[in-house]
Amino acid sequence: MKPILLLTTALVLPTNIVAQEWEYLGLQNSRYISGISVWNQDTIYVSTPRIFPSTPGFVFKTTNGGFIWDTVLVSPSTRDLKMHPRDHEVLLAGLGSIDPPYGILKTTDGGNTWFHADSGLNVDGDHFVQVIEFDPEQPETLYAGTSGAFGGGLYKSLNGGETWSQIHSYGTTNIAINPQSTTTMYVGGTAGGVFKTTDGGEKWEQTSLPTSYRVNTLGIDPVDTDILYVDVGNPGSGFYRSTDGGVKWNLATTGMPPNTSGSSIQINGVSREVFVVVFPDSVGLFKSTDLGVTWERVDGLVSATWITDLRISRDYTHLYAGLDIFGVYRNTIVTGVRNDSHDLSPRMTIRQNYPNPFNAHTVIQYELLETDEVQLSVYDLLGNEVATLVKGVRTVGWHSAFFEGNNLSTGVYFARLITSSGESLTTRLVLVR
Repeated sequence: MKPILLLTTALVLPTNIVAQEWEYLGLQNSRYISGISVWNQDTIYVSTPRIFPSTPGFVFKTTNGGFIWDTVLVSPSTRDLKMHPRDHEVLLAGLGSIDPPYGILKTTDGGNTWFHADSGLNVDGDHFVQVIEFDPEQPETLYAGTSGAFGGGLYKSLNGGETWSQIHSYGTTNIAINPQSTTTMYVGGTAGGVFKTTDGGEKWEQTSLPTSYRVNTLGIDPVDTDILYVDVGNPGSGFYRSTDGGVKWNLATTGMPPNTSGSSIQINGVSREVFVVVFPDSVGLFKSTDLGVTWERVDGLVSATWITDLRISRDYTHLYAGLDIFGVYRNTIVTGVRNDSHDLSPRMTIRQNYPNPFNAHTVIQYELLETDEVQLSVYDLLGNEVATLVKGVRTVGWHSAFFEGNNLSTGVYFARLITSSGESLTTRLVLVR
């Protein structure tokens, strides 16, 4: 396809520490941060919307942890920005509704070129793309939710966004896919309530959340996937929790200020901590360490500032926050072991395992640039070897190793690939039960 937009500029911004736990990564004065997409601590993408025609939106990219940001997309008002779960060069940008272009733009080369990937979507000045999600097990399967003044719909693509078909006539602003069984998902939106499918969108049922409750944000626990979190606006403002897959919902706001609504939910699949952004009576970030029963404020960010997006890293070690005009910040929420899967090696490459998190088994792919004797082993957080997956001579090219964690408990593990010369690469594995 013909590319329509190219990488244009680079800007260097100063580093700063707001508090001991929060690290400033840049993009101050870049206006409203609408989306954050994280591959690792170095490679991060951030989008901003176009509020007026004279003030364009952007997609920024850093490959060095925020020291330098490149502008890789100009003009569209990006409402949602999602990265392929296996390939950080592939991203989808859902566009806003002020004026063209509408729909979804896609890049397969890290933002150098973009093209439309929205054939079949009903998008125009009154219907815009609100949310995009990849199926974590089959990334060529995508879901996109549209909404607007005249409703919207939920769409599905089986070919990476090349074509789309509508699977629900519902103005959709939120999609939560069960990571352990991806044909089960929940959607919420402008009309109110939460709908559920267990067959990838063929059939739908409405959960017991009242249809008068407009859904602001929706989350699913990656360990116990019957636990759901939803924030709703008036009437019934507040956070609700279900522990039975949406059969029953209970208000869960103990420790939060009154009359609270929210704009983002992020769940740590290892620690089970839940992070939520609340507004308007008390703008800030709250977390729960008991699965949403009680909440406490997370301090350290700029006070009285709108947190416009919240994102947890793929390995659950860092929390990223976009702060209106104050830029992007990072908080380390799990420490102790270094992941060097993104380090450069002249002899080999290791990919993030897939799926990750995983429930019973996962696949680890690695590439050798020279025939060599290698060993691929899995370790726990204490450094104990729990499995040896590969040991022996392997030829040039890509190889796959299958790992079963049936006898292991929930937690973080590490796969380390070592060559005969002692050179090594490591990637984190997250096992959930």
